[in-house]
Amino acid sequence: MSGEEAWKEISETYELAMKQVKPVERLEYALRYVALGWAIFPCRPNEKRPATQHGCLDATTDPDQIRAWWTARPDCNIGLACGEPSGVVALDIDPRSGGQEFWDAMIDESGQLPEGVIESQTGGGGT
Repeated sequence: MSGEEAWKEISETYELAMKQVKPVERLEYALRYVALGWAIFPCRPNEKRPATQHGCLDATTDPDQIRAWWTARPDCNIGLACGEPSGVVALDIDPRSGGQEFWDAMIDESGQLPEGVIESQTGGGGT
């Protein structure tokens, strides 16, 4: 399988998975993230682009605002305001751009990640 074919398969799998998350579940997940102290904002359905005028600057931990956003647009994805607003640092290790090799070299040089690090799979096949 070529890289382009693999990317297409990964993209189709991600899109299918996102369509299977019911809108009410998105509100529930959004409220769970807020309960963790994470500032979130809505993104356009099946996209990474913000659905609010100021994007991540509109992020909040206010459950009432979260309910209002996801009641008005229940199919929106959930965006996380990284850094100071949430206390979360995110690294996107993109395998299409040599990210995995870079990350492996960093771990070899610096040692393992500290306790409490969360890893997730991205829609593009990265972590």
